[in-house]
Amino acid sequence: MTDAGEGAPKTVRKKTVAEKLAWAKSRNATAAEKRAERKLELEQRAPAIRAAVSAYAEIDPGDGEDVRIREQFIRLPTQRPEPDTNIPYNDRRKADLDSRPPLTKLTHRKSNGLSVYLSAIYIAHLERDQSDVTHHNTYAPYPWITLTGLNGIDRPGRKKKGTNSPRVNRHRNLTRALSELADHELIVAGNPGRGRFAHWSLRREDRSGQRYEVPGISAPDTLVFPYWFFRNGWHLVLTGNELAVLFAIVAQVKSVPIYSRRFGAAIPFSLRWGLFGLSEEAYLTAHNLSDFGLIDWTVPPADSGVDYSTEPHRFFWPPRTGHGQIENKPALDVVLADLEHDYPERMYPAAARGLGPRETQRLARGLSPMQPDQPEKPPPY
Repeated sequence: MTDAGEGAPKTVRKKTVAEKLAWAKSRNATAAEKRAERKLELEQRAPAIRAAVSAYAEIDPGDGEDVRIREQFIRLPTQRPEPDTNIPYNDRRKADLDSRPPLTKLTHRKSNGLSVYLSAIYIAHLERDQSDVTHHNTYAPYPWITLTGLNGIDRPGRKKKGTNSPRVNRHRNLTRALSELADHELIVAGNPGRGRFAHWSLRREDRSGQRYEVPGISAPDTLVFPYWFFRNGWHLVLTGNELAVLFAIVAQVKSVPIYSRRFGAAIPFSLRWGLFGLSEEAYLTAHNLSDFGLIDWTVPPADSGVDYSTEPHRFFWPPRTGHGQIENKPALDVVLADLEHDYPERMYPAAARGLGPRETQRLARGLSPMQPDQPEKPPPY
């Protein structure tokens, strides 16, 4: 009996129908659990987000002036080398985080830093000629804790002895976010201690240390986001990873020649890692952006045998389809409506298979859509 060497082709055992259904059931249960958790969190934050959006509606004239963000915030000027996967990630984690662009430095852990910074940039655009002044605790009649969507974010439940009041906790959320931004040189505040953030100044998003000024309409190396994206509160509702992926898509679409944009823009691993500092976990949130109607993308069938390392997805921005009139809908309403269902619509392949509602529910839960007296067939992957 000969021993097959390393160069010999490997035989991959195909999964049985039962194994595929078991995998689908486990996948769907995990997805449903995560969606339920996100829905609960958004419902708890809903009053604060709605208060912020209501304030935007009052102070934003809605004249369609877009928000411009410098590309250096989103992408590196030169591509960093691909990681050495032979080294455990924990041993190279610090080097990874230190070499990322400012945006993805703010997304490696859950925090409010990114949403607060984007809120400040949005307000700076509304201030226009006054965008280089020191930011106080209030803008017009609204405090920053309202404008950043943090007012009213408290954990439900009985107050424990020795804990701070809800008001203190809410302000602590803002203070922690501002402290993080100060650490990344995106704002300048006072000396550490009480009242450090009574007055703070916004700094440019390219970490040049210069006082922030709104980029001009014709300024080079800027990305343009429609005013409704901020006015409807998308920067408050999307996760940090979703924001990072969306901004990377916008940047990559801009880099594609106009005559080629009808084919979409791809972000292969070399660019995700090298220019944008995106993890694979973050990249997968593109599914959510598509579900919400913010982007379009081409997704080859899972059984097509496409190697995504050589044939990555192609993204389209602005979206060609979506929720319809998405610019007129509050982000919170769009996302909560999507989370009403246990599973995203893309996990219901009813249209492709001509299945009815009952069979669709069975398929989405990892069960066979066929009746027991019919031969079972695996769901499409």
